[in-house]
Amino acid sequence: MRRTVLDIMDGRQNARVFRQIDEIEERTKRGIRQGFFRLGNDLVRTLSQETLKKNKRGRTYVRRDRIGRRRRHVASAPGQTPANRTGNYRKNAGYQIRGSSQLEFGIRDGAPYGIFLEEGTKKMAPRPGLGNAVKANERNARTDFDSSLDLELNAK
Repeated sequence: MRRTVLDIMDGRQNARVFRQIDEIEERTKRGIRQGFFRLGNDLVRTLSQETLKKNKRGRTYVRRDRIGRRRRHVASAPGQTPANRTGNYRKNAGYQIRGSSQLEFGIRDGAPYGIFLEEGTKKMAPRPGLGNAVKANERNARTDFDSSLDLELNAK
């Protein structure tokens, strides 16, 4: 195997190349953050759609709304995304991006029972809405990052 060693001189002609090399790290970080932003939006959208779906297989019961009318409600079965009752769980879903290394997806403090839905209790099996949203978006995550990095690194 033959090796070739390149010696790059610091001069006017190479200044552009050196600048581009210096920008690669910053562009990569920016592309990752854009990928996180796209993925976070996809996760929140998926959780909201799954919560609002009417194909729940849990217990059916009658409850009264604010006006006092009787309404039929179908709860979620174990393993399904929680059924929408008040909308609080769905509306408090969100994400936070921490630099270019971390995306945090979860339920904010406005729905303190979210942990009980996700992990279950002694009397209730888990309804992992966040976990289901993550599983549904595994393929989208790769696409989001590929396109974000490609756009950022190939930008002029």
